[in-house]
Amino acid sequence: MVATWLDGYLNYKDKGFTLAPLPAEMVEGISYMVLQVTDKHGNVQKIYINETTHLIEKQAGDMTNMQGAKEPMYMTFKNYSMVDGVNLAQHVASYKADGTMIWEATLKEAKHNAGVEDSAFMADATQ
Repeated sequence: MVATWLDGYLNYKDKGFTLAPLPAEMVEGISYMVLQVTDKHGNVQKIYINETTHLIEKQAGDMTNMQGAKEPMYMTFKNYSMVDGVNLAQHVASYKADGTMIWEATLKEAKHNAGVEDSAFMADATQ
């Protein structure tokens, strides 16, 4: 699940995902592009992408609950903001299929490559 949180489905094949477009859906008055995502273990999810902002706002399908069993659930991603050039959801929440919230998290601070000098990312001119 975490494999896609920072860069979405960029390089999805390398991560072992298969994507298939599904018909667009209206959810609470918002039009979403919908992708069916299958991971390398055969788990299937539906990803809802806001047609206006192109941001992932919902993920739904069978997910692992707190007891370690699979059940229909969904997650929401809200309040995106740019952090070091990466657009991050500032609020993430997980829900049971009936809408009961399981947990939520609010991002208060993000630091990318904290403690790593910029020189570590520079190409070696001798190579």
